[in-house]
Amino acid sequence: MGILDYIFNRGKQRLSYDFDDIFKDVQQNSMKSIALETCANYIARTFSKSSFVFFCDETKKRDIWDYRINHKANPNQTAAEFWSEFVKSLIKNGEALAYINNRQEMFVVDSYVQKHSLTGDVFDISTIQNVPVSITAHYDEVLFIRVENDNLEAFINDLWNDYGSVLGRLFQNQKTANQLRFHMELPRDKIRERARDLANQASDKSEDTKESVSEKKESFLATITKKLENDSVVPILLPKDAKYEEYRSQTSIKVSYVEDIAKMKQQYINDVADILGIPNGLIHGDLADNQKNYDTYIATVIEPLAHKIVSAMNYIIFNRRELQKGNKVQMVGFKNYDLFSLSSNIDKLVSSGSFTRNEIRRELGYDPVEGGDVFLLTKNYMELGSIGKEKDEKT
Repeated sequence: MGILDYIFNRGKQRLSYDFDDIFKDVQQNSMKSIALETCANYIARTFSKSSFVFFCDETKKRDIWDYRINHKANPNQTAAEFWSEFVKSLIKNGEALAYINNRQEMFVVDSYVQKHSLTGDVFDISTIQNVPVSITAHYDEVLFIRVENDNLEAFINDLWNDYGSVLGRLFQNQKTANQLRFHMELPRDKIRERARDLANQASDKSEDTKESVSEKKESFLATITKKLENDSVVPILLPKDAKYEEYRSQTSIKVSYVEDIAKMKQQYINDVADILGIPNGLIHGDLADNQKNYDTYIATVIEPLAHKIVSAMNYIIFNRRELQKGNKVQMVGFKNYDLFSLSSNIDKLVSSGSFTRNEIRRELGYDPVEGGDVFLLTKNYMELGSIGKEKDEKT
């Protein structure tokens, strides 16, 4: 194959697949996945650092479930890994299912079919941790959560329709920025060219005579355009009587669209974060108003999800009578507290008899202590019932 054949793709068999469209779809799916993964991972990391606090009369049940949901969810995952995967699936798919076996081991389900019933839904589970299974589980044997973002994928696709063309143009401009282009003419053998022209004119079956002049021009322009779009160095071989001239700014300054591409990708992630209710500054690690943004994020995104999970876990762990007695689990560990800055307020709450020490400890994410459920009064932290006794003894 000669150099002209290489440039103009002569003699090559054309494939029926449109690889340009395939690569374009891959690029679009990658960008959409990056935005959704970034936001889903951020929410999942928040849940992975949380823990459950038990208010349970039965010690054996408390110990078993505390081990599963706070330490080791299943033989392959810690509790932090399990909750991270569960919440990530919940955000991306709008719902998540975890199967709980008779040893209280919890597994995130990959694929399942939900059968609705007024007496309790049934789930046909087919894959867990990429392992094919065949399990039929009732509603009280699974942890099933659904959130109000069923149309998240549609929102992201609509959003991409606005950003995709602009971002694609920026990528294309970056590929052709500072491109080296030159044109050249090959030495001609005039006698041989003349003989070829005469032969073509004499033969109606010649390959060159089958193509019209307009088809040749279109083929030439398409070939040159494709190479200008994809190659960093583009040689342009000019056929006989052809001319090539560029119209662009004559400058030696290098052009780069990398910063514009980064800004566009960041803006796309920001809009996906807005759909999920995550402040943009938290996603990108901005320090300005960090605590304020984090408090807003906890109140509007994390706490509603945590309430759904806690409500489902209470249903799984406790029966009706136990719940009526006040047995429950509580999710803590989301908020960051500075204990030294809160010490004065904690002192007032405890010394006034408004709250017990264990109530304060649970609110801050710490385990209760023995004797911490007694109300105290005054700065001396005396027991509430002992104040009257002390006065009686003095009199």
